Amino acid sequence: MTRVGLLLAALLAFVALPFVATNYVLYLLNLMAINLILAVGLDILTGWTGQISLGHAGFAAIGQVKASARLAGLHAGTWYDSALVIMGVSVDLAGRPAPPTMPPEMQAWDEDWLFQRSARPGGDPMIRPPTCPACGAPTAVDEAGRCSHCRVPVPVLTTGWLATRIVSHHPGYALMRARMAEDLGANPDVLANMSPVMRKLLPPGVADGVTGPYGPAR
Repeated sequence: MTRVGLLLAALLAFVALPFVATNYVLYLLNLMAINLILAVGLDILTGWTGQISLGHAGFAAIGQVKASARLAGLHAGTWYDSALVIMGVSVDLAGRPAPPTMPPEMQAWDEDWLFQRSARPGGDPMIRPPTCPACGAPTAVDEAGRCSHCRVPVPVLTTGWLATRIVSHHPGYALMRARMAEDLGANPDVLANMSPVMRKLLPPGVADGVTGPYGPAR
């Protein structure tokens, strides 16, 4: 097939895609296309002209997303002072109708931001408390800095506020977790041969009761 034929076939597939793909697939393709545009623009500006750009992400967000923040709680603990901030994020359509690939549940969502700092003056930014503030067990953390016993993050001591956890409630993540659970459920051999480190990154309940070369999943 000639180059023109390949180009026409790709163009035809591109035109037909919105009519045959699911909303989830179109959502992912839209994200990929937006990031591709940003990457190409940044490559031209920085890679070819040598200019530094710090505003590409800002231009991508202007007029697209609105955010609000409210303080949901404060806590003074033995080792940490904690502040929970709820970020309300919504897509600003500026009066335009929402595209068919963006259902109402994907136009607004919340994010939980947890900020923590050392409750003791002069905290050393390289030291963790001797016990887990959540369960009280001796501090032993995994690769992600979470307690090996209760899996709650155990951040290092720092005198300034540090964002130690960000949880997004965007429905797109729930769709991805459901799809991952479905795919792994259909391929038990892949799940059984995963290392314990990889299993800990899976959605809750997916690897429960699974055994394999590395032993139980939990």
